[in-house]
Amino acid sequence: MIREDEVLLVKDRYGRWTLPKGHVEPGETDEEAALREIREETGVRGKILRPLGVTRYVFGKGKRRVAKTVVYYEVAYVDGEVAPQKGEILEAQWVPMEKMVEMVDYDNVRQLLKNLYKKNGRDGEI
Repeated sequence: MIREDEVLLVKDRYGRWTLPKGHVEPGETDEEAALREIREETGVRGKILRPLGVTRYVFGKGKRRVAKTVVYYEVAYVDGEVAPQKGEILEAQWVPMEKMVEMVDYDNVRQLLKNLYKKNGRDGEI
């Protein structure tokens, strides 16, 4: 989620900063799921601008391994006040684009944010 020169990041239940994400409900498109998850996790409503990227990873759930694919979008802020989802999100905050990469704790999300920075006409490394 972008608002002027800021990106909305969330601190997940593991205490790691990342972008809002979640699962697709039956009958939902990836875009609809992205907007719903952002609203649920942060209290903020947005509008999809364009695809940002896809990440794939595997995590443990009990004794089994789960493969997950997450489709991210560049989303423009529409309205709403930041209100982290209780039980899922520890914190949510607007972060200046220049600082977003150093805050994020996941390499795959960090790369997406670097791409976002460049897509928004920024020069240099962050």
